[in-house]
Amino acid sequence: MERTHKGPFKLWYMPVLLAFVSLAGLVMAILGTGIWHLMSWTALSYPLYIMLKFGRKFFT
Repeated sequence: MERTHKGPFKLWYMPVLLAFVSLAGLVMAILGTGIWHLMSWTALSYPLYIMLKFGRKFFT
């Protein structure tokens, strides 16, 4: 059996990206008003969308 060896970049790319997007959304919500709140809602909704998209694939 062949073992596939993935580097750490491929393994941690998506979790780090989702953490960065979530952190950016939280900072925008705290520091901004107006359009910043819309941008924070968008940033905070992205990880939820990804979880629902891949969760549905996993459980169906």
